Amino acid sequence: MKKNLAVIIVLALVILGLVTAAAIYLWPVRIDRETDGILYRANLPSYSEEMVLRMDGSYFRKPFSDNEFLGIFHIDGIDLPDNLNPEGNVNIHFDKNGQGGLFYMSPETAEWYSIGTVYFDLRSQKITVAIFEDAGTGSGDWSSAGGLIFSAPSQDRGEAVEITNELLDYVLIKPIK
Repeated sequence: MKKNLAVIIVLALVILGLVTAAAIYLWPVRIDRETDGILYRANLPSYSEEMVLRMDGSYFRKPFSDNEFLGIFHIDGIDLPDNLNPEGNVNIHFDKNGQGGLFYMSPETAEWYSIGTVYFDLRSQKITVAIFEDAGTGSGDWSSAGGLIFSAPSQDRGEAVEITNELLDYVLIKPIK
């Protein structure tokens, strides 16, 4: 009888531990931060500009689908089309590598606009945004040969490039310089 009771207690503790671990993992991570970063052009050492990233929202970890950030995501100094509200909510779905599309919705037309691709590491809070530029065709693109990149937290171009190369390691054939 005592042996059965001990097995039941151990089993109950294991189940309680698993439920607690799942609840902690699935609980949204609140992100409310402003951080300095650098906007620079890949492989053009003469261009860099200090900017501030503001994130205010929740990061949801999902075991069977993409993680997502829901909230405000705005880089001061990045001009958005006039009909987009930089203080509006964005919904970024991140794949297993921490990569997700940055889309803003126009409140006037309910159309979505792609601004760039976000690379984010939740643990280190490092972030890189490959910013799409209009190629004259009405749609944006980005190239590792000379595209615009924002990386944070960073105080200078060297730190920004280091973060970019770390977060895009699985994407880039050659590191950004």
